[in-house]
Amino acid sequence: AEFAKKFAQGFFGFDDEPKEKLEPDYPYSVFGLKKSSSDEDMKSAYRKSVLKAHPDKGGSTELFRKVREAWEYFTNYCK
Repeated sequence: AEFAKKFAQGFFGFDDEPKEKLEPDYPYSVFGLKKSSSDEDMKSAYRKSVLKAHPDKGGSTELFRKVREAWEYFTNYCK
């Protein structure tokens, strides 16, 4: 079971825990928001950021990945 969990995490590119030390206002800083922002503000900023960062819309794969990781972190740890 442990092997399957590790494999799935590595395969899909998402880990349960962040790898590096994050800045104090992460993930809000990725979306240009303050920590006091509402969930609706965060959702709106995420949607705008994902459109700008998407490789099919002129963004880069790396930027898109950072936006997705910040959103995953927010939904898992900040609510």
